[in-house]
Amino acid sequence: MTPRLERYQNRFEREPLDYRPSSATTAAVLLVIIGSLGVVLGMSMVSNASLAGSWLLVLVLAAIGVPATEAIGGIGVWQGRRWGRWMALFGCGANLLASAVFLFNGAPLMGLIGCALYLGLCLQLCLDSIIRWCHP
Repeated sequence: MTPRLERYQNRFEREPLDYRPSSATTAAVLLVIIGSLGVVLGMSMVSNASLAGSWLLVLVLAAIGVPATEAIGGIGVWQGRRWGRWMALFGCGANLLASAVFLFNGAPLMGLIGCALYLGLCLQLCLDSIIRWCHP
């Protein structure tokens, strides 16, 4: 058995980290900044649009709720909480799906940038150092 396979099989028996890795700091700061910007843009959509249709109301609430989930998840990742990592992964996954829709729905540049950004954040949140930092 190779050392890499052995390390993978014992990944749940490792000790949690007692210091914040730089990857967790970077992910947390990016999540809070991007999530806060998303909430502000979602609030501006509420003030500038008439919410006549029920689907439009659902979309606007999602445009506020998903970035808020990201920002709160970023705070949880900063503190090293397991729930923060899962909230951040949920928010990044939802935004990754939305970016994929933009990619094929008339805004390819915005979709491509969003896909690259959120795929990178999802992969960063799955790093071993962040998983060990966000222990239970």
